[in-house]
Amino acid sequence: HNLLAFEASFIDFMKNSEFINLLKEAKTTEMILAKDSSETKQVQLNKIKSSSYESFGKMIKGTSPACVTIITDGGHGSGFFISKEGYLITSYHVVDGVNKIKAKLKSELALNAVIVAFDKRLDIALLKVDGSGFTALPIAEKATELGDDLITIGTPADVDLGQSIAKGVLSGNRKVDEQRYLQINLAISPGNSGGPLLNDKGEVVGVIQSKLVGE
Repeated sequence: HNLLAFEASFIDFMKNSEFINLLKEAKTTEMILAKDSSETKQVQLNKIKSSSYESFGKMIKGTSPACVTIITDGGHGSGFFISKEGYLITSYHVVDGVNKIKAKLKSELALNAVIVAFDKRLDIALLKVDGSGFTALPIAEKATELGDDLITIGTPADVDLGQSIAKGVLSGNRKVDEQRYLQINLAISPGNSGGPLLNDKGEVVGVIQSKLVGE
């Protein structure tokens, strides 16, 4: 099962430079993601400002409420808010082909979610839950460099492990099928897919997509 155990660690987010540029251009931005081959979806998002944290612990405390467990009738994954108005990001394979989606918050509240748009090639999906005032994560303005400390907050293996933290470093940049991936040495498990990859400022630099397991 060495190469079949793909579920959570090479990240494809920085590849979609148009997506990131749209998020950081101005206070209000438009994100365009292909919903299918014949339709696009426009969503207006307010830019989330980065926060200053005095310590690693306070950064975790400030960012973890933005991270959720994505529960479906086919299993579970991770996700995170990028808008106080209820928009979330996860990996597309977490919600592909499912009939029901719920976003379980740190408070244990589980909200129904719908797919607003997705890009299957980049394995990214935009979800929406009803409500407002959610804690949301900012998108990093600066690219990561080799050796940078990175963390993810997600739900490995079991739903009861929501908001678990894994820490590592950026260990490489890889190009696979003309797409750029960030290689990280985080200890993660199935269920982390769709979770945010965060720098030491609590900013999103990537989305967890897959892991490679070898002996």
